[in-house]
Amino acid sequence: MLTFIRTCAALGFALWFVPAGLGRLTLPGQQTALRIAAGGALGLVVFELLTLPFHAAGASFRVMVALWCALCGAGAAAGFWRQSRRPAPPRRPLRPDAAELLLAAVVVLAVAAVTLNTVLNTTYKNWDDQTYCANAVITWQTDVINRHTFYSGRYVQAFYLPEYTIASWPIFSALLAVLSGLHPAVIYRTLLPLFEIPAAFAIIWLLARRFFPASRKKAWLVLLYYLLFTLAAAEQIGTVSSEWWLVVNCWTGKALAFHIAVPLVLWLLFLLEDTPDPARRRAVWAALFFVCAASCVVAATMFVILPVELGLWGLFYLWRTRRWGEIRQFCLCAAPAVLCALVTL
Repeated sequence: MLTFIRTCAALGFALWFVPAGLGRLTLPGQQTALRIAAGGALGLVVFELLTLPFHAAGASFRVMVALWCALCGAGAAAGFWRQSRRPAPPRRPLRPDAAELLLAAVVVLAVAAVTLNTVLNTTYKNWDDQTYCANAVITWQTDVINRHTFYSGRYVQAFYLPEYTIASWPIFSALLAVLSGLHPAVIYRTLLPLFEIPAAFAIIWLLARRFFPASRKKAWLVLLYYLLFTLAAAEQIGTVSSEWWLVVNCWTGKALAFHIAVPLVLWLLFLLEDTPDPARRRAVWAALFFVCAASCVVAATMFVILPVELGLWGLFYLWRTRRWGEIRQFCLCAAPAVLCALVTL
């Protein structure tokens, strides 16, 4: 029972309190989805800024975990306190019709079924799983961040494989393991999919609402079609590859990169173009920078994918909106990924 309470408290702190609080601190008064995206990304950025020097120095991982909790916890608490002093904005009541409720129920039940199937009924042990598990478990056991090779366990020099040191997402599972008392493999194979799969579909919902702002019913249909397409594509991929990214090994960096990071960046780019007010657009730019920087923590593939996504969309964005001065913001958002790519060449 104590383990259950400790696990709930650890996950609640790292996956809800920190993102929600830091979002309120950095982007007060903005929409909830934007705040949570910015807050969660900022928490990962702080995690990365602590991970790299602790890795280089061979310092205690548990000290780093305590420092991350102190910094992010204090920032999140300040965010909630700051929000409590602001008047709550009025909310428009939702009046969904029967068809919309039915579609919503079907989608929610389908996503829940896919999530539970992933947690209870699937596993796939490939090289990514072995590498991820070894990095997380060795860090958790030795109290040193990523300083033992995952092939033999031998102690190695700092930045032995820089792409796996910079993209430190497995170490975040070790952080959750320290906080919860559970094994890192239990964290990333069993518990994180409960959050990752719904988060992936929630981001697609946000994208669908940008396409159909006046019809939630059409957005629910988009989400349903996306779910069916995901399952069909995963089944077809299985004939040539065993990588069922979202519906089996959703915790890997590649899965999170293409199902969460890339569409989240795209949603923020849509939001930028649809926001005429420069003051509100600055908040979106801040969120985009945090998300782009945090994407480098998730997977080394984002070192290349992110500049391409920003560059291609940015060209059309600048041409359509004539906001030529914002090329600086695009360059700033791409800078973390470009820097990581140059370091790992």
